[in-house]
Amino acid sequence: MSRLKIRKTNYEKKKEKVENLIKAHEYKKMIYYPLLLSFILFLVLIIPIINQGINYKNIFFKVGNIQISETEYNYYRNYIVNSWIDNNEEKIKEIGLDINKDFNKQQYNDYWTWEEYFEYQTANLIQQTKIFINGAKEKQFKFNTEKKYKEFKNQLNEAAKLMNMNLTTYIKDRFGEKATINELEKIIKEQYLAFAFYEEEKKEDKLNEQELNDYYYENSADYDSVDYRYFSISADEYQDAKQLADKFELEITNESSFTDLCIKYAKEEDKEKFKDEKYSKAINITKNQLSDEYRSFLFSSREEGDTTVVYNATENTYDIIYFIKRYLDDYDVYSFRQILLKENSSISMNKLKEKWENSDKTEETFIDYVKKYSQDTSSIKNNGLYEKKSYGSMISEINDWLYSQSRKIGDYGNISTKNGEIFIYITDKQEAEWKKNARKTIQTKDFDEWLKEEKNKYPITDPNKNLKYLTDNKKDKK
Repeated sequence: MSRLKIRKTNYEKKKEKVENLIKAHEYKKMIYYPLLLSFILFLVLIIPIINQGINYKNIFFKVGNIQISETEYNYYRNYIVNSWIDNNEEKIKEIGLDINKDFNKQQYNDYWTWEEYFEYQTANLIQQTKIFINGAKEKQFKFNTEKKYKEFKNQLNEAAKLMNMNLTTYIKDRFGEKATINELEKIIKEQYLAFAFYEEEKKEDKLNEQELNDYYYENSADYDSVDYRYFSISADEYQDAKQLADKFELEITNESSFTDLCIKYAKEEDKEKFKDEKYSKAINITKNQLSDEYRSFLFSSREEGDTTVVYNATENTYDIIYFIKRYLDDYDVYSFRQILLKENSSISMNKLKEKWENSDKTEETFIDYVKKYSQDTSSIKNNGLYEKKSYGSMISEINDWLYSQSRKIGDYGNISTKNGEIFIYITDKQEAEWKKNARKTIQTKDFDEWLKEEKNKYPITDPNKNLKYLTDNKKDKK
């Protein structure tokens, strides 16, 4: 049966054109602390919801001593509302919000209407923006907003044309009767500057190696890894699963005996798998990857060879665990491209190396060689690329080559393996994962503390009582 084709109205066609135009913009999704916002996406959408719930009176409030105009409030409110709708599109019905009805008449919680909730988010985003602007001035941070604003204005003009409006009329329709292009320009440029400042603060590394190491020693359990062996006995399949697990544990004398016992206690169809000693071994496992039962055993004070039996409620199994070691994975992380040559390859490794030595030795040239010669079916679609590989996550021959000496981007070499000859080229090198995670944690904590202090310096006040969420009986009822 063919589907009934519904014709779109002119309004819907225009709306779709604008949506497609804005979706193509490079700033569709940007992270703006601490909210996930669509930076440009919904600023000019032709959606009736945009002006719902607002009475266009002289809305303003203050951030510190900075007065916020009606236009600025409306701009950020549109931004907040439509970003929220975009990010929660699939859950709106479940939440119980009707975006086609007045937000003032729909409850967000026992204290706030949805309009008051959006007021709260809008006011806080404006406060945050003003704090970032001041931070940029204090740190003499510079960012060219002119080019970004021109892109935005061109987008705005295009949207106005699609709605058959001139720019002045369109701006008033979107952001209130008092809105002007000059005021909107100031708002947009400030937002670009604020976001650029935040991005710069996020990536600024203020920690030296000693500070990083000191932080690690205070929080080692959050960054250490463990190696261990485990074997599971199903309570669904064996009534005496706990007794079998206890018996297994009593028979362990060393790591080698554990692998032998895995074969002994495995079901007949699984015995072959456990003949590979790697099958029962878990390596480089961090604390947050483990269940509570495993974590409490493996990350308490342990010596190699310690064992226990834990109940795994998720799988309904009794698991025997053998502790091997706990350590910090302090190895650099590499990305590389490789060419695999097998016996039937169209070129020998010596010929390939000779060809490479006579080339410009760039990544682009290496990619060309991958396309022509590599027989690695698992990576050929990615032009031979393997990304962010850490110590122990690769075959031993590649692992040994990468970590046998200090490697750098652009290093290359050939490696012999049981599957053939590999020619390898390093494309990226990053510091150990724990260092990146620790830096991020510390920077986020420092940034949060700074922002909290700045919010105390730049409080939100509402002398004209325009923000309903700030009334005495509704403060802080999020």
